[in-house]
Amino acid sequence: NIQGLNVSRQMLLTMDDFFICLDKTCVPGRMKSGRFFEAIEPVLIPESRKTYKHSSEAEIKGMTPEQRIDEEYRESDNHATLMDPKDMQSDLIRKYRRMDGLKGWQHLIALMDGYNPKRVRDTRFHGAAMIAIDIDENVIRLRASQEGKHVIDAIERLAARISEAGQKSTLTELDLPNLKGVNSTDIAIQYTLRVKHRIRLSDDELLSFSNYLVKHHPTYPGWSKTDFIRQDLPDQPGDPTQFHVMKDSKRFLDAYKTFKLQ
Repeated sequence: NIQGLNVSRQMLLTMDDFFICLDKTCVPGRMKSGRFFEAIEPVLIPESRKTYKHSSEAEIKGMTPEQRIDEEYRESDNHATLMDPKDMQSDLIRKYRRMDGLKGWQHLIALMDGYNPKRVRDTRFHGAAMIAIDIDENVIRLRASQEGKHVIDAIERLAARISEAGQKSTLTELDLPNLKGVNSTDIAIQYTLRVKHRIRLSDDELLSFSNYLVKHHPTYPGWSKTDFIRQDLPDQPGDPTQFHVMKDSKRFLDAYKTFKLQ
């Protein structure tokens, strides 16, 4: 109140109340919190986040698959690595976590089944779902094994509980259909065959080819890294499109030829 009057005092906030640039670059690491963020920091940032430190590569390598899953979540939760292109810690953890394949599948399920809509700050369930999707897109298709199918079931349960809580997620309409059918890796294969080998797969044929790969080569998501390019499609000149293609297409082409023979 101001002088006993039942009114509130309003103050105009400026950018300096949020962040103060230490030099003209205003890049992460060259800024400090303004007075507004300093006032609310104890509420927004728990002590565990303030004291979190990067693990060394040797420490990450010596972790169990379950510990690496937790480490990846802690890294994403505690460090805004996307804001600092020089910070490659997330990539380092992900490298070793992907080498685990599905070894930590039970831990992923436990994290997702631990979802509680009342724990607003606890987002481990979301991190676990994203890790499962990353495995499906870059390491091994989940629907190719019984363990992976259990993970998909857990994601389905999680999606239902999120919906029941009145919250929104991409799990039901986007992620689950991708896990059960054609995912982003398959789309990249479709573009790769079209751009590099003039082979155009319909959506129905792509699903059949995906099912073939899941059955005979479940680790195909890890066969090659991708490039993100922008160019005309061979049969659609004058309309440049952005898409991912496989850097090394030979194994996919050979698998497609065998698929066609069968």
